[in-house]
Amino acid sequence: STASAFGSPSAPMLECLIRTSFISADVTRNNALVRVGNLLRQALNQISPSGAAPYLVWRKVVIAMVRRAAAEGDVQDGIDVEALGHAIWSSLVGTALLSGATGEDPIPRLAQVWEITLRGVVPAESLPYFNAFVTRTAQQYRRSQPISTA
Repeated sequence: STASAFGSPSAPMLECLIRTSFISADVTRNNALVRVGNLLRQALNQISPSGAAPYLVWRKVVIAMVRRAAAEGDVQDGIDVEALGHAIWSSLVGTALLSGATGEDPIPRLAQVWEITLRGVVPAESLPYFNAFVTRTAQQYRRSQPISTA
């Protein structure tokens, strides 16, 4: 089922956030209707403040997920979860926008974002686990050949 794609209900929230970012990138990359919808949303933002609404909702969701990950012990003590959520959200949105603009596959870029982010965020004893999770998840969504820009 679609729900199971996001991970088990008992999975750590940080895992769910990582997996969700790859699922979102994969759906956007493979579904023309989703890509067109994203372009229309970006264009709407040029003429109406309502174009920002989906981005702001997504930011709230990411911050809530980061807050839960922190409560589960997967964020180092002393990190401002609101600021971390905003930084992760910005990285995910930026990766999506730039991948769309350049035609680059977003999956390797997301893996890089997560590998760098995790280094400064998760407790040292959890880093190998989450790095391996990012690697496995990225491999699930990696293309065997580059995206055609034709």
